[in-house]
Amino acid sequence: MMDYLFILLACCCCSLALAQVPTQSIQGSITDSESGKGIDSVRVEVLNAPGQVVYTSKDGSFSLGRMPVGRYSLACYHSEYAPVNRLNVQITSGKALSLNIALEPAWYNLQTVTISAEKSAQPEALQAIGRHRLNMEQGKFMPGTLADPSRMLARFPGVSNPDDSRNHLVVRGNSPVGVSWYLEGLPSLNPNHFANAGNSGGGINILNPYTIESMDFYTGAFPASFGNALSAVVDVSLRKGNSSQREHHFRTSLADLQLGTEGPFSVRHKASYLAVYRRFNLDLAHRLSPLLRQHIGNAPNVQDFTVKLHFPHQNGATAWYSLGGVSDLVLREAADAGKQTYARSASWVFGLKDVRFLDHNSYVKSQLAYSLAKTGNGRTDERANDIRIERILHTREHKISTRIDYNRKLSAFSTLRAGILGSWLYARNIRNTHILPDSNSQVRDAHIDYGLVQAYMQWKWKPLARMQIQGGVHALFFSLNQAFRLEPRLRASYLLSASSSLAFAFGQQSQTQPSSLYLTGGLNHDKPYLNNLHLGFSESTQWVFTYQTQLAGTAIKIEGYYLHHTHIPDFKDPRQPKSFSGLNLGYDFGDDFQWISGKLDNTGTGRSYGIEMTIEKSFEQTAWILLTGSLYEAKYKGFQDVERNTAFNGNYAYNLMLSKEWPLAWKKNAVLVGSLSVSGAGGRRYHPVNPSTGVYEEDDIFAAKYKAYFRTDCKIGIQQNLPRFSHELSLDVRNVFNTRNVLYATYNFRRQEYEAYYQLGLLPLLVYQVNFSGRKP
Repeated sequence: MMDYLFILLACCCCSLALAQVPTQSIQGSITDSESGKGIDSVRVEVLNAPGQVVYTSKDGSFSLGRMPVGRYSLACYHSEYAPVNRLNVQITSGKALSLNIALEPAWYNLQTVTISAEKSAQPEALQAIGRHRLNMEQGKFMPGTLADPSRMLARFPGVSNPDDSRNHLVVRGNSPVGVSWYLEGLPSLNPNHFANAGNSGGGINILNPYTIESMDFYTGAFPASFGNALSAVVDVSLRKGNSSQREHHFRTSLADLQLGTEGPFSVRHKASYLAVYRRFNLDLAHRLSPLLRQHIGNAPNVQDFTVKLHFPHQNGATAWYSLGGVSDLVLREAADAGKQTYARSASWVFGLKDVRFLDHNSYVKSQLAYSLAKTGNGRTDERANDIRIERILHTREHKISTRIDYNRKLSAFSTLRAGILGSWLYARNIRNTHILPDSNSQVRDAHIDYGLVQAYMQWKWKPLARMQIQGGVHALFFSLNQAFRLEPRLRASYLLSASSSLAFAFGQQSQTQPSSLYLTGGLNHDKPYLNNLHLGFSESTQWVFTYQTQLAGTAIKIEGYYLHHTHIPDFKDPRQPKSFSGLNLGYDFGDDFQWISGKLDNTGTGRSYGIEMTIEKSFEQTAWILLTGSLYEAKYKGFQDVERNTAFNGNYAYNLMLSKEWPLAWKKNAVLVGSLSVSGAGGRRYHPVNPSTGVYEEDDIFAAKYKAYFRTDCKIGIQQNLPRFSHELSLDVRNVFNTRNVLYATYNFRRQEYEAYYQLGLLPLLVYQVNFSGRKP
């Protein structure tokens, strides 16, 4: 009922639109990309609004007030820096636009650079080797993502997620366990609802797109400042609240409800706050729908929040942030109440960050954070003769992390950065197996605590006018088994022309095992024993080559890579499953390794290689197209020295994104927005059965694939700007053609055939959101 009331409110607001064109401000800061210091006297010009010019103040901040709503292109000029433009940025009446722009020192002299509203700049997402930057403004137009940043990242090349129920990131055919999340520069525990211990994904991300300042996605050969990751790093920064005026946000749909507020504590000191609360409406749907009550055992509870307080001071800024979420759900298999699956999780993060500039060319960043992650996953089966079997795994992880980074701009030609990171983690697993009605139970309770120390140093150097080199080293020490690793990193780029470049990256990466893997084992006289505390780092050596260019305003990026993995956890015992490898962790809904009891060794290997392409273009400020594709192979070797496909070797993936705006002549200050997404990937791999014998083929593990994954999503909506607020009503349709994608299949030995279980079908979501811009206090 509430959804319909807000839709009616939207229609009423549209009919009361005033004749004047609403206005809003553009504000932000411009900093030196190497020192991080604000730059004074930068000329900020609006290219498609003559006369709109301002200069930055001493701290690098700027503000363009009372700009008519719409899309604009900005150019930033300074005599000592290379010019930068921001094309096609949108301002709405309900929220001020905030831009944070970094300028590169202009020590080279290739040719005169002319910036115009018609000239397309290379998108920021394509400017670095092995890195993609998620543009949150573009992300909100991606249909079918359920406002989940992880599902938005899955549209990048080399990434696949052919599982609608989970948001695991499979990068270049490697396990999602190899993905590490960083929040405000510190490694974080799994930031997802319905998470599984030891994995990096879940049902939907706790991170809220409304609160994210930037999200950098590194897919290989990471810079030296990142460590303890094997396949990818996601580096998330939360944005600060508006420091000049109060703003409020409301969003509701058939799936969720969201409330947000931000603004200054004091305009004089520019201290600000940002707070957002979100809850999912699945419990309302459960109460209203008899069909859902047949499949869902209880009303699901999914809530999360994000808070950030920002306090600038004379020499920098201090920030306090917190986010957390809880989720609880019981699923029935069809209408059979005797078979249920439990999924419960809770995550909390509290952090403090301080940045202090020592002088004009250097700063120190200090951080401290505490995080907690709890999960409870399992299932209940009712068998014949009233026998009831419950198998549930409870996990809990506490983590305290601290980090200090020092950055110094030595000259316009070189920058030095170094840092040290320490983490302490306590993990506990309680594994319960109950057989009722006899109450025969087996309980295994185990816990460990350990520390991980990381340190790095990297140096960026520009030896030639067209060349940049970034070298460094990353070190890790693991207290659990005294393991130590020293990893070299190298990244180099060469500018072929003003619009094209070549780049190369090399790096060695290492990663500790998930805490749940260290806690595997069994019971001996009712006392738990742990078989795998001796496991060391999984290791990977990675090479990446990139070519990028612009043709007729179209940005093109081609990237090839080769990854060689060693010291992967593997069984030596031939009686253990041949399918097990550290490169396959997370295949079976994320908890496939929680119940093993055998001893593992770091004897496995693997490799992954492929090529990726990204094509991006904007058309006349009202249309945007993004096409990504990848071809790859991912293999692993076990104790038999036989090379097999990894569980995630889909061989290919592609995504097409289209977005277009049309002004509405019959409605003042309103536009019709439409977007289309087409995604495809190789089908999920599985363990085939010999149809003549009905026995699993031991030598053909993951040799077979289900039917290729394909999905089309679309979104259409109306956005309108009114004085002091803007609102939007949209329809987001996931899986438009109701394509039946196979999630998994079980072999029916009696029938001698596979029985398939399918992923989400057609799912329409009606969304309404409104942003209010308050007056300056």
